Amino acid sequence: MARAAVAAFIALWCLAGATGAAAANLVALVIGVGDYSEPLVKLKGSINDARAMSETLSGFGFRTLQLLDPSVDEMQTGVREFVALSHDADAAIVYYSGHGIQVNGENYFIPRDGDFGSDRAFSRVFMTVNSLIERLDGANSRFKFLVMDACRTNPFLSNPGIKVPPGLAEMHTLGDNTLVSFASAPGQAAVELAATERGLYTEALVDILKGNRNIEVRALTEQARDRVIEARKQNPEITQVPWEQSSMRRPFYFARAGGEIVKVQPELPERTKEFIFPDSGRRLLNPADLSQLSPGELRIARNEIYARHGRKFVSQDLQRYFGGLSWYRPTASAVTLNDIESANVAALLAAEGSARPELTIQRPPGDFLFPDSDSHPLNEGELSRLSPAQLRIARNEIYARRGRFFQTKQLADYFGRFGWYRPYTWNPGLNPVEQANVALIQRFERQRP
Repeated sequence: MARAAVAAFIALWCLAGATGAAAANLVALVIGVGDYSEPLVKLKGSINDARAMSETLSGFGFRTLQLLDPSVDEMQTGVREFVALSHDADAAIVYYSGHGIQVNGENYFIPRDGDFGSDRAFSRVFMTVNSLIERLDGANSRFKFLVMDACRTNPFLSNPGIKVPPGLAEMHTLGDNTLVSFASAPGQAAVELAATERGLYTEALVDILKGNRNIEVRALTEQARDRVIEARKQNPEITQVPWEQSSMRRPFYFARAGGEIVKVQPELPERTKEFIFPDSGRRLLNPADLSQLSPGELRIARNEIYARHGRKFVSQDLQRYFGGLSWYRPTASAVTLNDIESANVAALLAAEGSARPELTIQRPPGDFLFPDSDSHPLNEGELSRLSPAQLRIARNEIYARRGRFFQTKQLADYFGRFGWYRPYTWNPGLNPVEQANVALIQRFERQRP
């Protein structure tokens, strides 16, 4: 998981009457889908595009949730998590690379699996671009930017059961202060570059962002469109022209800052025994061994092979898990495996990829001193009744909710008891309400003996 991250600072909002930049809460959801099954054709470049965009956005201060080859359920759950992260965000970006299809005038995201039998099945199973924008509006995201590098092929033109015109449809509602950028105009297919296995439009966006320390979003899309048009002049087979729709009411600037890429890991199981496979160092595991394990158990089974040799783990959750086992003696960051162990690690890693861990946010109110301190401004009356120890917990639970690691073992153990605590960064970004609450709590802590 990404660990070194600087809180997202200075996205340069040009608000009416504003004279300077302020700390910003920037979030992004990057989805890349290429591992499709029939009737959809596989896409070689979508994963490359998604990874390049995740890396680029993190360089501009975005806390980026990355979904690669998600299933229907994983995409829906990942979007729920992203919408939760987007509450009161200054900017929420959604980047999608994969098949995008319009059915009855609605544009749909297409995960790697699902029911493609009829247009009615589409509306039951798949998510529309409009529905995602509506949810981001409901989360009070101040600026929404959606990039759709999709519609590279249309596998349904020969299926009379599905009314699927070429390309994506023009959108009739955008929500507030929203920019939607399409890799190609309505009815056009987007191009994937054979030489780089990248989408032509995404490659232009990434290159322009990497070449600038500060750029306004509409200048970004205009320059990317110009690059695609220039490529058309060199290659008559390229027909696409990037296209956008906007309800923007103020500019948004990308400005360099440290961000992070969140690669979600499965939740680890409770320790119930010393080993999942005590003999994985001397016998080859088979599919029957792995078929009944959860994603978290598969991850433990793989890492216990390394732990048996004394590997030091970077991930804090693995440190805590194996640190509670009597036989574990960490001695080195790199260890040597025998041939059987190496084969078992490969088999377990493949099984983890097939298991597709679910993404969840759990926030039981009973686990917090102030369950709404991310959205409710605290007051002196609420804090005056707390002891110094409770004030410390109240302040740090704001960071814990955002996934912060803690160097202090006492805090790590305290928050480690709760299912909602998923540490993955040292420097999480806080929204304005959280920042104000931290400052108020610190003032009370200084006043207490």
